[in-house]
Amino acid sequence: MAGSDPSRFQKPFELRVEQRGKSAILRLAGEFDLSGKKEFEAGLSQAASREPAEVIIDLRDVTFIDSTGLRLMLEAWNQSRRGGFDFGLLLNDGRVRGLYQDTRRDQVLPIVEGFRLPEYNGAGPRSGNGSL
Repeated sequence: MAGSDPSRFQKPFELRVEQRGKSAILRLAGEFDLSGKKEFEAGLSQAASREPAEVIIDLRDVTFIDSTGLRLMLEAWNQSRRGGFDFGLLLNDGRVRGLYQDTRRDQVLPIVEGFRLPEYNGAGPRSGNGSL
């Protein structure tokens, strides 16, 4: 979340999987790099095994993402297409969004603006080339 406090995290990388109706939300926090790869893959597998209508990856509390994290987002999007569920990324207005814009990933991956969950109060999804 823009303006979040990174000191509140217990570990350098944290992942939490939540189920909200037919939506699975993977909330990531901290530094998302190679050290978080196995945990992310396990979380995505757990979410996909529940046959969700959509998977949203919440990157708003990610303070750093490297090429491994970017590649894992592409792999997750491809998995959603094979698995028949919608996919979207929820970004903050900081460095992570800037990296997605600089690498033009925001033109490929579906970016969710104001995803409708109780804590978001947003206007609904908007995506790049994906459909959500």
